[in-house]
Amino acid sequence: MLTEKSRHRALPKRGLQVPLKEIARRAGVSHGTPRDLLGTREALIDEVVTERAAGLLDGVARRAWARRDT
Repeated sequence: MLTEKSRHRALPKRGLQVPLKEIARRAGVSHGTPRDLLGTREALIDEVVTERAAGLLDGVARRAWARRDT
């Protein structure tokens, strides 16, 4: 399975130019799986960036709410 963690693992080392084959290797899936699931490397990158941004914004919102309550 191509998990969120496996998708995110390859980007810090190779950046946005990471090949789908490397992402698949790190995820432990066949080299065609990322393409089958997402279509293109760009679609994968869009998904990873969106997930990371959502996580960062969630953290900021939690800290803001925590400060508001004190």
